[in-house]
Amino acid sequence: MAIAILTAFLVVFLNGLIHAQTPQVPLNVAIVASDPARPSISVAVTNTSGEPITAYAVEVTITGQVKPVRIPRQIDGFYVADQRPLLAPNQTTELDFPLPHGVSMADVSVSATAVILENTTVVGSQALGELILKGRAEKRDDMRYWLSLIKDLMIKNADSVALRGMGARAIQAIRADTLMSDVGRPATLKALAELEPVAAANATRSLTADSLHGNLRRLAAMNPAEREASVLSLLELLEREYANAVKHAGRVK
Repeated sequence: MAIAILTAFLVVFLNGLIHAQTPQVPLNVAIVASDPARPSISVAVTNTSGEPITAYAVEVTITGQVKPVRIPRQIDGFYVADQRPLLAPNQTTELDFPLPHGVSMADVSVSATAVILENTTVVGSQALGELILKGRAEKRDDMRYWLSLIKDLMIKNADSVALRGMGARAIQAIRADTLMSDVGRPATLKALAELEPVAAANATRSLTADSLHGNLRRLAAMNPAEREASVLSLLELLEREYANAVKHAGRVK
């Protein structure tokens, strides 16, 4: 009898300890609409953490099959985190999930699996959180490479000796000193023209190169005045995205 009571106590204690050590994901998820004709469901996702969320993961589970079918979705908004969080406190957004044909809505459920807060804290599945942070670090390193290449090309194409001596300076300083001067603008445009085929050759292997390639092709079709303004916007965007990647990649190296 005493052994049975002790065993029951240990089970309850350990179960409580496990739940205490697994923080609840601060995300409320619910199916708010379904469309049997497509078929699909709309899932409302609400930030209940009291802090901005920069990434989250949810999963739709379909039972009633030989084996449960899981449809995971990860949403990361670190690129624009300096302008607005992916989900502000109490903010709600909706996600659309296509479903296999013939699924009964009674067999469909949705759950929150992980979030990343603005300070890069992962709540929920640590494995999923680390996967998202690793992806951010890879994008950060990719953008750093292309920013460095742009800087080198801008310096190389500069007619000014002062500009050519800026090797150790940040891309922001190089951009400011080239685009803001009549001497520097032609050098910048020549540098980006030289960059375009390099970006094209790497577009399938690098998201940054793919984005640069598309933007540079659009720039080439503009008149000179529009092109200069758009070049400035393009470089500012890339620098801002890189700064966000540095900030929000967290401890992942």
